[in-house]
Amino acid sequence: MSAVEVILVAIIVVLLSWIFLPGWKLIERRKLAEEMNKLEREIRRLSDENVKLKAELFRKPEEEANEAEKISCLVRDLERLRSAMAGAKTSWEELQKKYGTDAGPELVKRILQSQPGVSWILKEKLAQEILVGEVGRSVLRALASSPSIENASVKSGAPLAIVKNEIKRLQTLGYLDDKLNPTDLGKMVI
Repeated sequence: MSAVEVILVAIIVVLLSWIFLPGWKLIERRKLAEEMNKLEREIRRLSDENVKLKAELFRKPEEEANEAEKISCLVRDLERLRSAMAGAKTSWEELQKKYGTDAGPELVKRILQSQPGVSWILKEKLAQEILVGEVGRSVLRALASSPSIENASVKSGAPLAIVKNEIKRLQTLGYLDDKLNPTDLGKMVI
């Protein structure tokens, strides 16, 4: 190779490297920009979550007291309904005055809707625990497998008289239908 050829090859190498190296840098810059955007989105998401957690952590005692009052009012009304179903006339009169409806799924729905600041999941759990209870849950399970009152008494381990009272209460509140099959609400309890 002559000196001219070496110079031409060097010029070609310099030109090719000048053309291709910035291209590689552009691809690398794009990857870094995408990574940076992805990290910025993650930072925004974490910042929003942090704000929510701080708000929950630094809740004012008045807000906590207000929430506790709503929950206790809900529990009180559910206990009143349970007492009314057991035959307490005073509880029944108070519920009719407050909600203006007869015992049944509509009354349960109105009681649960009376406290909008409480989460729906907590309301459902409270209603299940207070209105159905452990004996009611075992009766529902027994009736789900076999709609027979006697079998429900045997499977739940409760006397027949108690099972009949539980069935009557569960039917009135909408957890059982007339054929002793659990309704959708009753299936949620099981």
